[in-house]
Amino acid sequence: MRSFASGVGSCISETDIEILPTVGYKGDRVENVMTTSSVHVNDGTHRVLQALSEQTGKSIPEILDKAVEEYRRKIFFEGVDRDYAALKADPQAWSQEVQERELFDNTLMDGLDPDERWTDDGRVKD
Repeated sequence: MRSFASGVGSCISETDIEILPTVGYKGDRVENVMTTSSVHVNDGTHRVLQALSEQTGKSIPEILDKAVEEYRRKIFFEGVDRDYAALKADPQAWSQEVQERELFDNTLMDGLDPDERWTDDGRVKD
C-alpha cells in the first residue's frame, strides 16, 4: 500500500491490485496470454472489491473485468441515446430515418405466408 499527500494535511491511501495473466492451453500451445498489470485503487474501493470477491467467489480481476465491460457498455449506450436525441431534434433528419425504417419494414416477410409454420427439422407443416 502507498499513500501520498493531496493538499495540506490530507492523505489518500492507494492500493495496488495486480491483474494476473490469463493463460489458455490448447495441446502443447499456450494461447491468450495477457500481460500482468497493476491498477491503483483507493483503500475503500479495494475493500469493496474484496467483499465482492468473498460474496461471489470470483477473483478481483474477474470482478474488475465485468465492471469495466459494464461501464464500457453504459458509456456506449449513453452515446447512442445522445445521437438518437440529436437525430430526433432535427425534423428533416428524423423524417429520413423513419422513411428508411419503413423501407425495411416492407422486406421483413419477403412475400412469405405469415401463417406458414415450420418443423424443427426445416419442413413446412401441413
